[in-house]
Amino acid sequence: QGYNEDHTFSVNEYVKLMDLPYGAYHIEDVNIPDGYEFVKQSDDMVVLSADNLNAKVIVTNAVESDQIIGEPTTSLTIKKLLLDIDDEKITENDTQFTVNITGPQGYDEDHTFSVNEYVKLMDLPYGAYHITEIDIPDGYKFVEQSDEMVVLSADNPDAMVTVTNEVVATDDDVIDEEPPVDEIILDEEPPLGIGELPRTGQRHPSEFYVLGLMITGLGVFLKRFII
Repeated sequence: QGYNEDHTFSVNEYVKLMDLPYGAYHIEDVNIPDGYEFVKQSDDMVVLSADNLNAKVIVTNAVESDQIIGEPTTSLTIKKLLLDIDDEKITENDTQFTVNITGPQGYDEDHTFSVNEYVKLMDLPYGAYHITEIDIPDGYKFVEQSDEMVVLSADNPDAMVTVTNEVVATDDDVIDEEPPVDEIILDEEPPLGIGELPRTGQRHPSEFYVLGLMITGLGVFLKRFII
C-alpha cells in the first residue's frame, strides 16, 4: 500500500508502529551519523500476518575505531611553581613559560603560561601524555616536575602535573663575607713527664729526687753520730 516512512531515534529510545496492514516490511538504516558504522540488524525484512501479528527488529551500529565516543570527561592540569634563590615560593611573576604536551592520536600542543596561571586541558582521549618544558626563559632553570608522563583512563580520568623552575643566582646575589678568624686558645703548659727535657732555666724533677735522697741520708748519719 505504498508505506514508506523514516523514523529517527537514539540508543535510549525505540520506534513502535501500530495497526500496520499485513504484508512484508523492509527495514534499512539510513543517514548513519559520522563516527559510526552499520554492523547488522536482526532482520532485513519481516512479514506481518494473522499468524505473526508482532515483530521486532534490532539494528546494530558501532563506533568507528578512530573515534572516542562516550568516554567520561577527562582533564589534564599543568601548574607552575617558581622558586627564588633561597628556595622560597614566588607568587607574583609575569614571566611566561612553555610546555609541550604529546599524547595519543597525534596529540601535540604547546601551551604558554605564568606562575599566576595554569593550563587545563579537557575531554582528552584516554592514553599516555608526556609533558616537557621547552624554551626556558633566561634567568631561570628547570628544577623538576611531579610527573613526566600521566595516563588518563577510566580509573584515572583527571591528572595534575606541577613544573618547578628556579631563579638563577647572579654575581650580585652573592654577598662577600670576611673569612672566619681562627680560634686562638691559651693554656698552661703541661708538667714535664719522665724522659722530657727541661726548658731553659727550669730544673728537672730528678734533681729534686736526688736532693731528697741526700737530705734523708744526712739525717740518718747525724742520728747515728749523736747516739
